[in-house]
Amino acid sequence: MQIRISTPDQTIFTGEADSLVVEAEKGQLEILPMHASLVTVVRPGPVRVRQGGATKSFQLGEGVLRIHDDHVVILASRITN
Repeated sequence: MQIRISTPDQTIFTGEADSLVVEAEKGQLEILPMHASLVTVVRPGPVRVRQGGATKSFQLGEGVLRIHDDHVVILASRITN
């Protein structure tokens, strides 16, 4: 699946991934390829992107997540590594 994680100022991650774990409105959400379409609020906290055997982690501020056609977009207020 294709993932893009951005703030109003920059794109911090874009690329293919095997999974994504994020703190959503109602708890932790793991997204795998071919996930159903979804729009949800992202709560401040960690996000983990797994690509093969590697995992990249970021700290997100509040934001919005959208999944559609195997594309995941997170628009966050801020991101720190």
